[in-house]
Amino acid sequence: MSNLGFYRVVQVPGLPQARPVLTIQLGTPPCVGGQLRLSWLAAFPGFTLQYAFSPVGPWFDANLPVTIVGNDFVVCDTLGAAPKFYRLLK
Repeated sequence: MSNLGFYRVVQVPGLPQARPVLTIQLGTPPCVGGQLRLSWLAAFPGFTLQYAFSPVGPWFDANLPVTIVGNDFVVCDTLGAAPKFYRLLK
């Protein structure tokens, strides 16, 4: 006796991964006057801050010091003449 039957294979998308929200503020401590404070929750380790001079790139690692202030990772970046776009990448 044979156990032949029909099977259906269904692919379902995985659960979306939580992503940090990048907050940008002007001159908020520990950053000073002409600096931007870029921060995201410390509950999201392992992300790299990147910048570009255009929203489509090319993107570069910011390579700026990251400190922890309260519950946030914080990076201070100096304002320049050209606009900058930021993102977090993992």
